[in-house]
Amino acid sequence: MLLPSLLNAFALLLLSKNSPVVAINSIEVQSQDFADSKTGTRFEVLGVDYQPGGEEGYDPGSGTDPLSNSDNCLRDAALMQILGLNTIRVYNLDPDVDHDDCASIFNAVGVYMICDVNSPLPNQSISSADPASSYNLDYLNRTFAIIDAFRNYPNTLGFFSANELINNDATAGPNPPYIRAVTRDLKQYMAARGGRAIPVGYSAADVDDILTDTSMYVQCRINGNSDDMSRSDFFGLNSYSWCGPQATFQTSGYDDLISDFAKTTIPVFFSEYGCNHVLPRTFPEVSTLYSEQMSVFSGGLVYQWTQEENNFGLVQVNNNGSVSLLSDYNALQMRFLGLDQTFLQSQNATAKALVRPKCSSDLITNSNFNNSFTLPSQPKGVAQLIKSGVGGRVGNLVPVTKTKVSVPVYNTTGEQLSSLAIKVTNSANKPSAVPTVTTGSSSTPTSKSAASMSCPGHGLFYLTFVLLTGTFHL
Repeated sequence: MLLPSLLNAFALLLLSKNSPVVAINSIEVQSQDFADSKTGTRFEVLGVDYQPGGEEGYDPGSGTDPLSNSDNCLRDAALMQILGLNTIRVYNLDPDVDHDDCASIFNAVGVYMICDVNSPLPNQSISSADPASSYNLDYLNRTFAIIDAFRNYPNTLGFFSANELINNDATAGPNPPYIRAVTRDLKQYMAARGGRAIPVGYSAADVDDILTDTSMYVQCRINGNSDDMSRSDFFGLNSYSWCGPQATFQTSGYDDLISDFAKTTIPVFFSEYGCNHVLPRTFPEVSTLYSEQMSVFSGGLVYQWTQEENNFGLVQVNNNGSVSLLSDYNALQMRFLGLDQTFLQSQNATAKALVRPKCSSDLITNSNFNNSFTLPSQPKGVAQLIKSGVGGRVGNLVPVTKTKVSVPVYNTTGEQLSSLAIKVTNSANKPSAVPTVTTGSSSTPTSKSAASMSCPGHGLFYLTFVLLTGTFHL
């Protein structure tokens, strides 16, 4: 005869297996802020750029992309949950691949996705050198398929309609209207499908003399129309200006960024950051980025998750499929642990009351920047695509039945992590460790319930912490 406690446990197991999928609340735009769509709590992006294999690893003919392998996603989601990340930016997606398992795993750990609709392959993005000819029916057919693939996931935070399409004075003339045109087309396609209006934004290059103009160009309202679908809902900035522990708020140019975006009426965040000119990276800019000094920003995405030839990784994927944590992972974790979560969730009532400006040539200050807001017409056949749909695969959440990571993962001293698993949640992930500082001469952990974390650039300093999400050996 089974004991009552075992019967109860068995009943709970059956209940969990047949219960509906738990979806985290979607994120919406409230003027300068991202916010939880149900609670209204401000949402700050604590994220990472996610493209395992790098740009060169994208091969649509292989049937794989960054969100197609559930074992890899489970492994990475568990490590991201420990780190405190709540957002990933995913590049180079294949709309024909099944993303349900990976999207559901990241949903289960409270991690949102911002998806690029473009790829580096021919006819899969707008060409900065020839935007007119690359803006065509085949290109939009593929971008609409990306929308179909991700629009039903509640943890899809947004889509990037373009990345660094304006990167110098020469491209500041012909290219801006095409950013707005693609944004318009994506929103029209979503509206025709029904469901949630997922935010669409632009990821910009950090080019000083055109940055403010770019921001104002993509966020203003053409003819003052509040329903203008061509305007961006958020603005990402790829910035690597804070380099090393000696940089400051002033020398990094962060003070100029605050001035540049003081009047923004949409969320602004770093879509890429984390200079690697000084190694190892210790991420001192994190404390400033998430402070009151930069409250106009909504966080950022560290570049990048996996170690590639460009040497920006937080983790190293080894040839046998195992993963090794790098010192950057530990350094970033320590920075996140020092953040004031209460402050990050506090709202700016004044910012929420801001009204987007009406588009006019007066908004543009650089003589080389396009000050016309006449957009290119949709290519022939696009209106019908929007009406009827492209017939793309539509993703949906599925139950996450596997929580334990089976792939070996090693800490920075080469020791394997034990009992690594995700913990299913119904809210955005956040840093969740209680730190206890100790010192020592060895970085080898002595207990499976704690981890010693070397802080690069700070001598023999170790942070032993107990994770509230479980006990892991880091």
